[in-house]
Amino acid sequence: MRVILQSRRRFLLGLGAGSLLTLAAPLRAQTKLLVPSSAYSNRLAIKNLNTGESFFQDIGSKDSFDGNALAKLDYILRDYRRGEKTSMDPALYVQMLEIQHQLGDEVEFTVISAYRSPATNANMRKKNAGVAKKSYHMKGQAMDISVAGVSTKALRSATLQVSQGGVGYYPRSGFIHIDTGPKRSWNG
Repeated sequence: MRVILQSRRRFLLGLGAGSLLTLAAPLRAQTKLLVPSSAYSNRLAIKNLNTGESFFQDIGSKDSFDGNALAKLDYILRDYRRGEKTSMDPALYVQMLEIQHQLGDEVEFTVISAYRSPATNANMRKKNAGVAKKSYHMKGQAMDISVAGVSTKALRSATLQVSQGGVGYYPRSGFIHIDTGPKRSWNG
């Protein structure tokens, strides 16, 4: 009789454990569906083409930016011609993160131009009529960017999918312009 009871206990324990595993399997599968297949990073990789300075750091989120990271970016994206800096619009970084997610989290942005002082912008306008008189660069709301290994056309396409502001396409110069002004796009 004892052999039968032990066998019955083992059977019932096995049945209970099997039932729990059967019930847990769909829960685990459901949990996997709720988690994105690739967790997005808030880490930006930026290199200033003109100074050679780089930034590779988590910037926080659009709800809670890392103030130290933003201060570093303000310095790296300064008007290198005059040594002046401003507080860049954090919405630019949100756009860059979105572009990065479109292209793959391993990309490094090359920044050709970011903040421009009014004096620098005026000097640039004298040499190139295409430079806007009231450029968003002077407000800390614009950047001209490229990504090594990504065509300007592909960069533009990724940017247009996520941008809430302006997107300028400059294929001959090899960059795109992004800004946080009104939503619009143009070819330069």
